[in-house]
Amino acid sequence: MAKQSSLFSFFSKSPPLTCRPKSSPCPAEADLPSSVQRRNTSPKEAASPAPRAPRAPARPPSKGGIVQHLAEKKPAVTDSESCPFGAGALVWARLEGHPWWPCLVYHHPVSGELLRGPGRARRLHVQFFDEPPTRGWVSVKYVQEYRGSDASDAKVGGVFFSGKPVIRRAMELADSALKDAPEKRLQLAVCTEPS
Repeated sequence: MAKQSSLFSFFSKSPPLTCRPKSSPCPAEADLPSSVQRRNTSPKEAASPAPRAPRAPARPPSKGGIVQHLAEKKPAVTDSESCPFGAGALVWARLEGHPWWPCLVYHHPVSGELLRGPGRARRLHVQFFDEPPTRGWVSVKYVQEYRGSDASDAKVGGVFFSGKPVIRRAMELADSALKDAPEKRLQLAVCTEPS
């Protein structure tokens, strides 16, 4: 059997680094006589730091303590501001790496949350129409309104079209729930498996 070679045997060693200073960083400046001053051409080095504004004095602590301080703050974002879909809405949802799937929006069975996460990382809790139904947290950017299987975006050439039988069956289940009111649709939320 042949001796196994290492990756290092294919490359020659590089010369050691020297500590002598370079005469000039660029050839154009090396040609200048010593009496000519070099200009600083770097925008970062040429910029002078902007003067900072003085800090505002800290607010004295209130007598109510942290509880009153937290009560004064308004919630950053409410559920209705960051997501147009409420509990009982039918939507198309897509997990990363999976196709679009018809879903029912509903509150998490344990925590009661409909949305979680800040800003762009915001996720919506949905139940996927499937047999048996499954549920999960889907990024809000991957959620679209479900208009039925006869809508143009669910037909051939549409964004949500799929020829897979399991997705077609899920669309039939979503179509049957489309006729019901959102409150009645919440009775369809039966999945209690961990998400």
